[in-house]
Amino acid sequence: MSDVKFILENRKQKKIFELEVKFVERALAEILTKNIVLSGVKGEVDNITKYDVMNMIKTKFKTLTPIEVNKAFELDRYSGSPIEHYNLFDSKYVSQILKAYKLWKKNKIVEKNLNNIEPVKKQLTPAQKESYFNENLKLIYKELKENNFCHDLWIYYDKFDFEKKHDRPYKKLLLEKQLKKNMELRQLENPFVKVKRPETGYVYNKCKAILLSNHLIKYTHSFEMFKNQFKKGIKENQN
Repeated sequence: MSDVKFILENRKQKKIFELEVKFVERALAEILTKNIVLSGVKGEVDNITKYDVMNMIKTKFKTLTPIEVNKAFELDRYSGSPIEHYNLFDSKYVSQILKAYKLWKKNKIVEKNLNNIEPVKKQLTPAQKESYFNENLKLIYKELKENNFCHDLWIYYDKFDFEKKHDRPYKKLLLEKQLKKNMELRQLENPFVKVKRPETGYVYNKCKAILLSNHLIKYTHSFEMFKNQFKKGIKENQN
């Protein structure tokens, strides 16, 4: 497929932020696993680092499609001068690749004058938005019920207001505990490599998820109760 055709065809695909969280995570997991091998990184990439990379993509590059993420790695490999990874497949390395892809795409659109054939974006109807919201909420509810925790709740943390969110001593202790745990887990996964620092971005998000999970777990007696409380929490914070 030519570069122009790829860009035009990709416009028909949903962006990361428009897709269900579980689908995005499965797609990105496959893409990252494949490209870790093709990048030539030696040794295993620990799960915490993979999760940090995934979260980075979901937040900083959410306007890309999963197909574009894979294309970015392909372009880098075939460029003749790929970005140096220094045997570290982490957020910094992947971010450089995706930034390079976005620049390539921008230049290609200008070069081929592709903006003139930009399709009209379809606006979601209120019913469609509600449907997508409910489906995503069902996945969160299921995970929270099964595990008493859902990592994806960190995305909604800033939209909620609850008591523990303002308990600074508690939040400090939680952060310290999770930072220590993160270091210990990474050391176990890489016993021959001295771990010098925790994955702070991942840990901060996990703390947010823990706080909101603990708040919302009280309302998981039924999905309707959970949904109503979830909507209420968001609405009250917007007022």
